Amino acid sequence: MPDIPLSISKSPAAGGVLTSDQVAFVLATAGRAPSLHNTQPWRFRVRGNGLDLYADPDRRLRAIDPDGREMLISCGAALFGLRLGIRHLGLAHAGGGAAPAYAPWPVQPRSDPARAASAVAA
Repeated sequence: MPDIPLSISKSPAAGGVLTSDQVAFVLATAGRAPSLHNTQPWRFRVRGNGLDLYADPDRRLRAIDPDGREMLISCGAALFGLRLGIRHLGLAHAGGGAAPAYAPWPVQPRSDPARAASAVAA
């Protein structure tokens, strides 16, 4: 993984759009997020005026994370890294303009009460 530069221009390009160096910086910051066995179960998509973060179910470790809980926690850590990188650039939402949109993964892991009870008993 490339090093994160210690200094980067904090001035966005025309129209408030991030430069390619700034996008690389934000993604490199997010990519440092911790994940279960360093699986990095996320994918980023750069589009027009945004960055999308997707859970990648193919990278979930089914044997030790059958419900995908750890995968989603890892994606949350990557999202936090994205937010830190954006904040470092001075572009954090400060009440003006559109706030960042956070849309959850549509399929939520289901808990099994019997399995949870047996885990607590163990």
